[in-house]
Amino acid sequence: MLPCEVLDDGQIIELGFDPATADFADFGVVYMCSYTVAPLETPLLSINIDRDVPMGELNLSDYNLAEHQVGPLRALLITDDREENKCQISMDLGESAHATVVVSFTESREAACESAERVAQVLEPELPREAR
Repeated sequence: MLPCEVLDDGQIIELGFDPATADFADFGVVYMCSYTVAPLETPLLSINIDRDVPMGELNLSDYNLAEHQVGPLRALLITDDREENKCQISMDLGESAHATVVVSFTESREAACESAERVAQVLEPELPREAR
């Protein structure tokens, strides 16, 4: 499943972003879809689905981590002291996969985390699950 296909246009609009700005990237470790509120505007939303790297193997040593829950999924809320207007939520999809929502270029970290949480809650039921 492509990251730009997980949420439909109505869901993207409801979350405050413009589906026409969808930008898919697939190079090396990046397999994500990015959206903005309008062309060339911010904030920026990125949805990444990685089927080859479990959440436990993410290199997060330079970041602030808080255990989190998104629906039934174990998750991490991740922030960076160097980027005050960015927030990330990574969700565990099984032994070898995770999904990440990043919202950046907002007015504050609080606004970024509130937006990331809304996106994660809408995204969670749509995410592929690993057979256990």
